[in-house]
Amino acid sequence: MTVLFLIGCSRIPFSDRLLSPDPAVQGKALKKLGTMASAKKATLVPPLINALASNDNDLVSRAEEALVTIGPEAVSNLAQTLQNSDPFVRLKATESLSRIGPAAYTAVPEIIRAVQDTHPLVREEAVFALEKIGATGSEAIMVLGKALEDQSEDVRAAAKEVLERIGTDEAKQALKKAIKKKPTFKSTKKAA
Repeated sequence: MTVLFLIGCSRIPFSDRLLSPDPAVQGKALKKLGTMASAKKATLVPPLINALASNDNDLVSRAEEALVTIGPEAVSNLAQTLQNSDPFVRLKATESLSRIGPAAYTAVPEIIRAVQDTHPLVREEAVFALEKIGATGSEAIMVLGKALEDQSEDVRAAAKEVLERIGTDEAKQALKKAIKKKPTFKSTKKAA
């Protein structure tokens, strides 16, 4: 019985195994990703990106987990996905890039644009993604400073939190500038 299952399982496309609702099947597939060559991993990315548009939240979660496990090989496609017309897909792509962390640094220009997305949840996640990826340079600080003026309170709070954690002189200046523009905006840390 086990032999038949394994033979049957090997006929299932690998991308389908990554999206399997069976935790054991998906777990084995995710583990195998670690041993695959980069080129092979890259071929798995498009169907996983497509799965982010599913109405099945569990399927979306499995696709996101697989994309994060693939890591750097998924970054380019995920960055392009930040232009998708569906805000939920853009949000999931931003979350995936954030979870990939510093290996997703090449996506910083697209994430900076996502800080100005039309949807507040995407903007908020993009703010946190900049920090998790390690984008703390002048351009990122400038965008985070502008996010302190966002119409969404959650985006403003996220930008404030990230700038406080970055803590550089430039980040402190962005916080000071926001306080001067809007005196009711208070930093929880002292800006020098």
